[in-house]
Amino acid sequence: MTQDYGPRVPKDYTSEMRQEATEKLNDENLQVLEMVDVCIHLGIGRNQGYLLARTNKLPGALRIGNQWKVSREVFKGYLKGDLSFLKDLE
Repeated sequence: MTQDYGPRVPKDYTSEMRQEATEKLNDENLQVLEMVDVCIHLGIGRNQGYLLARTNKLPGALRIGNQWKVSREVFKGYLKGDLSFLKDLE
């Protein structure tokens, strides 16, 4: 039995998925986002999202076990063009 990890490409993202991803991004109680939510906001496929995370090109991405999580606050800043978090990485 294979596990369904959700849609792989942006054309498969439904309006309900986009709405849910937006709600998660704005939920102050969440500290991390799932990779699929990040990919929906960026308009990229799941594999591209994982590639960005593995190559350290996705700010706030953290691998926990076999899952990638992304810091909600860092990602929100990234979407707004706020790159001040980069100075903390130096």
